[in-house]
Amino acid sequence: MALSLYRRASALQTALVSTGIALVIEGLQYVLVLGRISSIDDLLWAFTGGLLGGAGGVLCRKRVKTKRRSTTRL
Repeated sequence: MALSLYRRASALQTALVSTGIALVIEGLQYVLVLGRISSIDDLLWAFTGGLLGGAGGVLCRKRVKTKRRSTTRL
């Protein structure tokens, strides 16, 4: 959500970044054999969470813009 709020990224860009981070973490779990299991479900949940967080950030960003515009008109 912070990525879409402060970096002006779209919801899809935010979801792709979060999926990329999850992919790196899953890859490290597989390579380093930390006793954890790598699964595609974690990547799907990371994408879904990134998409929802990005959409929430975009909505908040738009709401802040409209509030700033309405206060400057007064």
